[in-house]
Amino acid sequence: MGFTTSKFLDGSASTDSLTKNTGSSLNKLPNTRQNTLDSINNKFAIVWLDTSVNDADIIHRNSVARCRRISVLINTFINVDECLQYLTKMKETKILMIIAGNCVKEIWSRIKSMKHIHSVYIITDDDDDQKKEYSKQEYEKVKGIFDRVDPIFGLLKRDTRHIEQDLLGISIVIPSDDYLKQELRQLNSLFLYWFLVRQIILDVKYDDGAHKSLAEFCRSHFTENSKELKIIDEYENNYHDHSPIWWYTRQCFLYVMLNRAIHTQDIEVIIKLAPFIQDLHRNIEEIETSNETSTVLYRSQITSNDDFEKMKGTEGHLLSFHNFMLANSNYKTALDDARRARGNANSVALLFRIEVDSSQKSTCFTPLKDTSYLKDQENNFLFSMQSIFRTSEIKQIENQVWQITLKLTKINDKQLISLKELVHEKTQNVSQWHQLAKLMALLHEFDHAKEIYHVLLSLLPTTESSKMCHIYNELGIICDETGDYRLALAFYQKALEIQRKSSRSNHYSLSTVYNNIGEIQRELGDYFAALSCHQKTLSIKQKILSPHHLSLATTYNNLGLANQSLGEFATALEFYGKSLDIKRKVLSPTHIDLAITYNNMGELQREMGKYAAALKYFEKGLQIRLKTCSPYDSSLAITYNNIGLIHREQGDYNQAIVYFRKSLEIKQKTFTSNHPSLAISYINIGEIHQLLGEFSEAISSYEKALEIQEKAYSINHPDLAITYNNLGVVHQLLGNYPSGLSFYQKALKIRQKSLPSNHPALATSYNNIGHVSQLMGDNNAALEYYQKTKSVQEKCLGPNHPSLAVTFNNLGDIQRTLGNHKRALGLYEKSLEIKKKSLASNHPALSVTYNNIGVVYQTMQKHALALEHYKKALENQQKNFPLDHPEIALSYYNIGTAHQSIKQYSIALENYEKALKIHEKTLSANHPDLAHIYNSTATAYFHMGQYQKALEHEQRAVDISIQSLPPDHPHLQTFKLHLQRIQSELEVK
Repeated sequence: MGFTTSKFLDGSASTDSLTKNTGSSLNKLPNTRQNTLDSINNKFAIVWLDTSVNDADIIHRNSVARCRRISVLINTFINVDECLQYLTKMKETKILMIIAGNCVKEIWSRIKSMKHIHSVYIITDDDDDQKKEYSKQEYEKVKGIFDRVDPIFGLLKRDTRHIEQDLLGISIVIPSDDYLKQELRQLNSLFLYWFLVRQIILDVKYDDGAHKSLAEFCRSHFTENSKELKIIDEYENNYHDHSPIWWYTRQCFLYVMLNRAIHTQDIEVIIKLAPFIQDLHRNIEEIETSNETSTVLYRSQITSNDDFEKMKGTEGHLLSFHNFMLANSNYKTALDDARRARGNANSVALLFRIEVDSSQKSTCFTPLKDTSYLKDQENNFLFSMQSIFRTSEIKQIENQVWQITLKLTKINDKQLISLKELVHEKTQNVSQWHQLAKLMALLHEFDHAKEIYHVLLSLLPTTESSKMCHIYNELGIICDETGDYRLALAFYQKALEIQRKSSRSNHYSLSTVYNNIGEIQRELGDYFAALSCHQKTLSIKQKILSPHHLSLATTYNNLGLANQSLGEFATALEFYGKSLDIKRKVLSPTHIDLAITYNNMGELQREMGKYAAALKYFEKGLQIRLKTCSPYDSSLAITYNNIGLIHREQGDYNQAIVYFRKSLEIKQKTFTSNHPSLAISYINIGEIHQLLGEFSEAISSYEKALEIQEKAYSINHPDLAITYNNLGVVHQLLGNYPSGLSFYQKALKIRQKSLPSNHPALATSYNNIGHVSQLMGDNNAALEYYQKTKSVQEKCLGPNHPSLAVTFNNLGDIQRTLGNHKRALGLYEKSLEIKKKSLASNHPALSVTYNNIGVVYQTMQKHALALEHYKKALENQQKNFPLDHPEIALSYYNIGTAHQSIKQYSIALENYEKALKIHEKTLSANHPDLAHIYNSTATAYFHMGQYQKALEHEQRAVDISIQSLPPDHPHLQTFKLHLQRIQSELEVK
């Protein structure tokens, strides 16, 4: 022992800001949809279990057909186990269940605890005593026991009506006089979704053939329902003979499909139904009430305790009902309906008291007395889709019944106008339904956004190439945002394929696609391909844009990133400078795009070892982001991460981990759990644990990173090499040298395939293989790899880069081991000179070189100089590390060896004991460093004449070395010789 080999830690995995050169926003969902309502995530279904029927039973088949008129989703079973499997799978669906009496005993105990079973109807011809026994079963769910099926249909209609009534979607948004000042993602995404859906539906112009197309679409969903097919024919041929309100209140296919589409946010069905929804709204608008007095209406709805808890304390908030909504002017009727919640401890009844000032223009509603298909509608009113109210009071009026007073908002409501301005600002520059996908992406509802784009893609004719290209590009951006880089690349390439066929070679839209492909290729580690794409982008833009166009700044920025990834730092700096020059001329001093360039220039300066300059750029970027971004914006995570890296490089590990954790916290709230950006944070946090001697925590962090990367990347991605390398370092520090070497070799193999031959990362791999080879006693291999390291660094790094200091230190180690002490001392002093120029005066890396210079002086018998340097190392370490850090143990050990060299054995043993106590806490029981301490302790006891203690400690050194070192390792051979010498001395005595 006695010396420390500096090592490169690949924790320099930082994220680089980039801009996608697109006009709109931003794993895998199918891009086709089944053509039946079974594909919709239905909110309720009818299940019929009867083990005694067969397919030829005409009566049963007719009964099932009648059920299908009530619910399109009906499943019949003749096998109990198959029925149970279905019920288990459909936990998110309310089940109305018909059970034949011959199945009750077998199935009841297995379904009575299923909360999603809403109602049970038992059909049996058993005697009265048996019926009484059935009625005892979980009685609040059993709605009746019947000897024939006909009476059940009326109950099914009633209960499905109640379920649909209770499923009417509600969303609430906090009040604000200026929503433009609020972060979009702080608002309720469902509220914004339906707010924009309504706006789009009312803005789109539909042609005369829209209703015929709608009829054709609906037929495909009711192929086995002859009654509805007849109504669809009637709708197609005679739609204009009746009002849209008449058609809606008929509760036919239109009512069923609209309600379920809104329950499930089925955007394909909503788009198809949009012409009818627009007509229905206009119809309500035309005949809305002309009363000049205030009107009070009521609506009851059952909700879960959990959902109600979220509504408490929302007085003054905006509340919307997503669908068209029925309300009643009769208080008693509404209250009686609300009371059905009683007996169900998991539910609460909401009685909405809706106050409408009829003299003020408001969201439209109308009485149904003279317009409904149904009769006896004197007390019923219909509100249009996405009616918005303001809550004014929430109070309990009975057990399990709460009254919520709502006031209908006016058309000129300031908060609604502000909300509309916010949505417009966020979705401008795209049209109609594309606005909705963009809004969902901005809200980080990425799966929903992708589904909308896939539906829009399926509805496009093949001649709409520009729209198809736009959608594929947007899908690529979403996949990029979620870290699914391979799928993103596939979407971008599809966009490029379409664009090439429809545009000339220098069309601006081609530059957008090349830009995005280039950035994905850079994220996938294909840096040469990325550079080629960005050069194509630049070539197109230079032909059609002015020299100071902001879009050129984007391309210069991304060319800088590509060159930086290839290790071409001077070229990267040149491109960043060009980007910054344009942005400063065109943008305000606090524009977010300036922060992007400041970040990237800071990252480049960090890689070049210019930490003070790097920190200056990062802090400039941070100040801009804090003024312009939300607290959980992903760009803040990038900046915090990079500031953490600078503190790490400067040796301030406690401050570094604070910034890394800030970065991780934002990412966990912003990204999916397997996003590659989280892997970067885990790597950097793991490295700090490693530097602080917390090795198990370090391995845990690295393994979290590796798990994410193996899912996200190809097997030769450079980021995988970073994690393999760091796992190698920590295993090496734990004394598991073969495992360390294996991880280093994996990292080198990837880098040789994916990086140019003079890339700094290759120097990292060469250095670390050299280091572990040295620790395993193969000095010739170590020298070869250290020379390779130096050769790469001299080509790509400045003369005072800290990494060169590491290499000079390690070459010094080899020369010292080979007995070339003066040459070793010169290399160590060269290392120290570089570190003092490039690092803070108390940087932990200085202690490494102080220790190693001390070792050489001790070998040269200059013990006073050796002790001086060991104590400098210890003083430095005590300022930077916890007192049980392994590096402090090393200094105690080296101080001990120096005292032993001048025959101060008692002082030497005191220091060995301090080192041993630290190592026994932090290292494995068979770590080679422990063997060195036991060997030196044995030597001290030997010189003090305490041969038995010397024997015990030397035997321990040999035992550990046998476990941890190769049989021919020189340290093991030395310890064995020492053991034989002690044994011989004991035999003489």
